[in-house]
Amino acid sequence: MHDSEVAVCRLSHRPGRDDRMTTHVGLTARALGADRVVFPDNA
Repeated sequence: MHDSEVAVCRLSHRPGRDDRMTTHVGLTARALGADRVVFPDNA
């Protein structure tokens, strides 16, 4: 069986302004078993 990676992509990230939401996304992703959270520069 293949091991797959689960990643959460946080769109519309505004550095310095969305700290609380970013924390919630990270904690929720971790609680649901995600392997990583991605913050695209151009999203």
